[in-house]
Amino acid sequence: MISKVRPARCALWLARFTLVFAVVLSPSSRASVENPLLSKEQIQVYKDFLNSYPSKAGFIDIPRDTAVFDDAPTDPCTQGLILEVRPESSRETHLLPSNIIGENEHFRIVDTELKSSIAHHHNLLRLSEIVFDVSHQHAVLRFDYHCGILCGQGDTVVLQKLYGRWKQVRSCTNWTS
Repeated sequence: MISKVRPARCALWLARFTLVFAVVLSPSSRASVENPLLSKEQIQVYKDFLNSYPSKAGFIDIPRDTAVFDDAPTDPCTQGLILEVRPESSRETHLLPSNIIGENEHFRIVDTELKSSIAHHHNLLRLSEIVFDVSHQHAVLRFDYHCGILCGQGDTVVLQKLYGRWKQVRSCTNWTS
């Protein structure tokens, strides 16, 4: 009788653990609790940036979660811009919606879990949060592009709103490998 009870308890415990684990780590649960929605303006900045990004190598994967935009007061790309003041607690990130890709067939959004499970990911473009200047006429974002183990580049990009679209006006390389 003991041998029949123990497997049943183990199965019940495993089912509960699996359910809790799936709910806590699912992207949809994080999006609703930890990640407020992106504004239309932020989505448009991402779309316009991706439409101008050169895609030389097949598919480029974009992790669904953004990277934190770390303020760098000495960043030459942000010289002359008065960026919006962000609270100290502004280290939140967002989940990128699929519609930032638009009609561009060279990009695809990948889940963070999938991305992190691939040891040496090729063609991965990680986008940061967006920071606007006080007039919302300029947007600043950073990206890291990884094309292999010792292959990649990270830039800070400044976009300016011109005729309803965001055009890249400045780019500064932060690192190259």
